[in-house]
Amino acid sequence: MSKLIKENPSFLNKTKNEKVVGEMRIRRTGSNNPMFVKPILEENKKLISKLFSKSLFFLYNTNTFKLLAKFNRHKYLTNKLKMSGKTFIKYKD
Repeated sequence: MSKLIKENPSFLNKTKNEKVVGEMRIRRTGSNNPMFVKPILEENKKLISKLFSKSLFFLYNTNTFKLLAKFNRHKYLTNKLKMSGKTFIKYKD
């Protein structure tokens, strides 16, 4: 994989068409989902609730620490930046 990326860096910037995404989604539903039948622990439910609760989120320029925008919910921030919720959780602090 690293050899492929070195030879063709544009490989990372490719997007999947809707048909491929739909097929991938179908392959991961039901019993094919790695989390199928696994219970969500109460501890994890509380953590998820805390991370996604309503609160203010501030977006700053990391070089100048200038406030760029305020968001009422993480959903608005992730949509604006076109990032996943998992990425948001990883870097939110």
